[in-house]
Amino acid sequence: MKKHKTALLILLGIAIIFSMGFQKDKSREAQIQALIDAKVAEKVDKYRKKYLEKCRERILERANALADTAIIISAKSINIIDNTSRPIPPPRPLRPDIKLPIDTTPVKPFFSIDTIK
Repeated sequence: MKKHKTALLILLGIAIIFSMGFQKDKSREAQIQALIDAKVAEKVDKYRKKYLEKCRERILERANALADTAIIISAKSINIIDNTSRPIPPPRPLRPDIKLPIDTTPVKPFFSIDTIK
C-alpha cells in the first residue's frame, strides 16, 4: 500500500506540474491583445487619413471646377457689359457738293493722229 501511495503522490505531483505549465498566462494574453488592438488602431488611423486625404482632394477638385466656372461666367458677363457700354460710332459725314470747273472749253489732244504715224 505504501508503494501505491507514493506512486499516487508522484502521479499527482506530475499532473499538478503539467497543469501549471499548460495554464494560460493571463497577463501575456492581455499583452498580446493590447498589441493586436494597437496595430488595428494604427491601421484604422492610416485608413482614415488616406480616406480623408482622398476626400479633401475630391472636394478641392470640385471647388476648383466651381470657381473656374464662376470666373468664366463672370468674365463672359463682363465682356457683354463692356461691349454694350462702348460708345456708338459717329455717323458718316455728308458728301460735299461737287464744284464744276469754271473753264468749260473742251479738251483737245496735244498731238494729232496724223503726226504720230
